[in-house]
Amino acid sequence: MSPHEDTRVPPHDLQAEQSVLGGMMLSADAAVDVMAVLAAGHFYRPAHQVIYTTICSLMDQGEPVDVVSVNAELTRRGESERVGGALYLYTLANAVPTAANAGYYARIVFDHALLRRLIEVGTRAAQLGYAAQGDPVDLVDAVQGEILAITQTQTKEEDPLLRPTTCPPRWTASNSARPRAAASKGCRPGSLTWTPSPAACWPVR
Repeated sequence: MSPHEDTRVPPHDLQAEQSVLGGMMLSADAAVDVMAVLAAGHFYRPAHQVIYTTICSLMDQGEPVDVVSVNAELTRRGESERVGGALYLYTLANAVPTAANAGYYARIVFDHALLRRLIEVGTRAAQLGYAAQGDPVDLVDAVQGEILAITQTQTKEEDPLLRPTTCPPRWTASNSARPRAAASKGCRPGSLTWTPSPAACWPVR
């Protein structure tokens, strides 16, 4: 290994990620709170990204979200073993201190994702500087624009690296995510469905 190689681990909080996913499988209200904050790409661990995307997909289809249904959907997609199987899902559900705090845990995950974005921008800035190609003023302007975008990011729909790429999910009246919970997140009432605002979109990765 080169003595100059950076072996530092990017900022992340696996316990917070686990608590987020566990809370989503225990409470529909918690799932709605989390989906208003996080996108799959905000999770550091790839397996958590897969689990989160699966949970969101079930919510989108109006299906119940719990350990059994999530594992069944992961199995159908051929991804159950990849993320640790049913045993890991039960671990997530049992490890969460309280589902009511899922939104708080989501902010922890989001904040660590922002720090990783900052590192990525800094790395790109260093690469541009060492490459010494192009107008230096233009390069500085480009880097400043990326840094400014990070400082202005407060929610996932504002994250320039995680822009929504799919339509918002829809919750039917029979869905476990009750209209009351959806309305609290800025969703618009309809005759039979509640459609979240664009802030509830998540990108497909």
